[in-house]
Amino acid sequence: MISKKTRNTLISRAGVLLLGCTIIFGLSNPVATKADDKKVKNVIYLIADGMSDGILTAAKYYNDIQDGTLGNDKLAMDDIRSGFVKTAWANGPITDSAPAGTALSSGYKANPGVVGLNIEGQPKATILEAAELNGLATGIIATSEITHATPAAFSSHVESRQDYNSIMKQQVYKDMEVVLGGGSVFFEATGGGKRNDGKDLTEDIKALGYDYVTNKSEMNESDSDKLWGLFAEKDLAYDFDRVAEGNEEEPSLAEMTEKAIEVLEKDGEGFFLMVEGSKIDWADHANDPSGTIGDILAFDDAIKVALDYAKENQDTIVVVTTDHANSGFSIGNESTTSGYDDLTFEESIMQIKDFKLSAEKFTALVEGKSDDEVKALIKEYYGYSNITAEELEYAKTGKINEVMKIRAKLGYTTGGHTGGDVYLGVYAPAGVEKLRGTVDNTELPKYMASKLGLNLDSASETLYQDIKAKAEAEGATFVINTDDVENPYFLIEKEDKTLKVIANSNTVEVVVAGEKVEDKELSSISILVGDVAYGNGDEIIEILNEEVINYYVKILDLELATRVMMKSWYIMKVEDNKMTITEVSKKYDITADTLRYYERVGMIPPVTRTVSGIRDYQEKDLNWVELAKCMRSAGLPVEAMIEYVKLFQDGDSTIPARLQLLIEQREALLQQRKQIEETLERLNYKISRYEVAVKTGKLTWDEK
Repeated sequence: MISKKTRNTLISRAGVLLLGCTIIFGLSNPVATKADDKKVKNVIYLIADGMSDGILTAAKYYNDIQDGTLGNDKLAMDDIRSGFVKTAWANGPITDSAPAGTALSSGYKANPGVVGLNIEGQPKATILEAAELNGLATGIIATSEITHATPAAFSSHVESRQDYNSIMKQQVYKDMEVVLGGGSVFFEATGGGKRNDGKDLTEDIKALGYDYVTNKSEMNESDSDKLWGLFAEKDLAYDFDRVAEGNEEEPSLAEMTEKAIEVLEKDGEGFFLMVEGSKIDWADHANDPSGTIGDILAFDDAIKVALDYAKENQDTIVVVTTDHANSGFSIGNESTTSGYDDLTFEESIMQIKDFKLSAEKFTALVEGKSDDEVKALIKEYYGYSNITAEELEYAKTGKINEVMKIRAKLGYTTGGHTGGDVYLGVYAPAGVEKLRGTVDNTELPKYMASKLGLNLDSASETLYQDIKAKAEAEGATFVINTDDVENPYFLIEKEDKTLKVIANSNTVEVVVAGEKVEDKELSSISILVGDVAYGNGDEIIEILNEEVINYYVKILDLELATRVMMKSWYIMKVEDNKMTITEVSKKYDITADTLRYYERVGMIPPVTRTVSGIRDYQEKDLNWVELAKCMRSAGLPVEAMIEYVKLFQDGDSTIPARLQLLIEQREALLQQRKQIEETLERLNYKISRYEVAVKTGKLTWDEK
């Protein structure tokens, strides 16, 4: 497998591309986005969405009391805690997940609801994009739909976190190696209510080389180096619910993390992986301590996987945090305002020991059940007996969380986010500095970038330039087309060349003299923010300015090429029984005897090769006339053209070297041209002698 780093080096330094039947040499310079000191090879970044220190403490207690003994068990998070993270957004203390995710991914503050843009509305490269640009393998994991705010903040740039249409398309064309989570309905043709263009993006995903999987067994069986797994129509189940239901379709967060690392390390040049425990936040919003604790423990299991890998390989840092706190959870509530210092473990902590189901799942489970059945379910999933009338009413009306709060003396101040500092944990190999103390959320991606040897600002300057300004500086015209609001594009025209830059993708369609000749792949996506188009303007302009070089001498001139094509075409018409010899003779004004001669003895060697070449190209809807045009524009012999076009289409990275070899053989080719022309002249002379002999009766057909 050709590594992405090698591929990017070939593209940026060699700039050699095959366009239809012509050879194009760009003059690109490599982009320097690495700092001088690279200290680690990999980063695993784990984010517990909405996890306050209060609910984390409850999860620690829950984990510790499962064996009946307090104080003898710890979470993986306990061993790597190194400080706290401040979570304020640009202009306030309580943040939304979108600006929080933007700060944690790019190092820039953002406004509420905004993903991947700074407070001025400019896109800023994320740590994932900087890693991708520099040849590292990358991946994202979430237990929500993969288009949710946090995973979106690492893989897209939009003005609203609700713009799933743009988010999912940017993710598809981001060229990440691993994407695992929920949200399949949004990528299917229906769009899940988030888009209406009818595109089945799962087919695009497959076409881009991903192994697309939809359940745990398929994920485990995949041996692909590109894996895209969507295991639920929307969000994945709470972990307690997944276990309680025996759900074998959905993998756990730890299982997804383990598989992602397996895939990413195949690249061999390092990787960046973001893992989100998404629904800790959702359960917090619902003031559901059981759902939250279950997903925190599942998140901690994923941390164990990351730490085991990092400790074994000693080339990986693991960074753990949360984007913001949520709900103001406390051990202790209004009932403990007085007498709190008399509260025992039995009266509080031991009352969470038997949590096994989220409040959301319990509410669905008790619908239509009798009072006794509801009490039995409370006992089964929360361990509570002697249910009071008040508690039973709570349980039957979708408020089982109130029963948990009463029994375990738990409190909440809000159903929304809160502004407290949150957990920071870092594991680093010996000799690598750890991030410690109380730090701002914008410092985390900068720390990770420095340890990977990446430069986030340089990556932003490379990936998100003003495309219009770049185009107009080159004397080109630039137009944004939003006729299809879900699929905008940018048109750049210069002389007889037009580029159609597809927004929310990394694709550029190249049109020359009114005919589309090729799709080009940029190093990252192009996007539309307001009325400004952003992308890798340098790459786009390089494509615009590529010049066709007739480096290959014309072995056959146009007249000879056309004659060869026509004769070959006649032969093929007869061989395929599409036309009789008589029909061909009448239609194309060529004698039947000559055609029979072509049929019986064949043509000169180039014709034989051309026949197979035409057939190859007819399968690609390219007829003999177009093939002749290709020969004329590039000066290529048919056999060489077919060989190298096929190789390029197959993604063979050795093409530039092969083409260079052909250039070096110029003198030999010139001699070959002369020999072919002499051979053709002799054969045409023999043909004319045969035709004269037949017509004069000096030679019968059989004798000939």
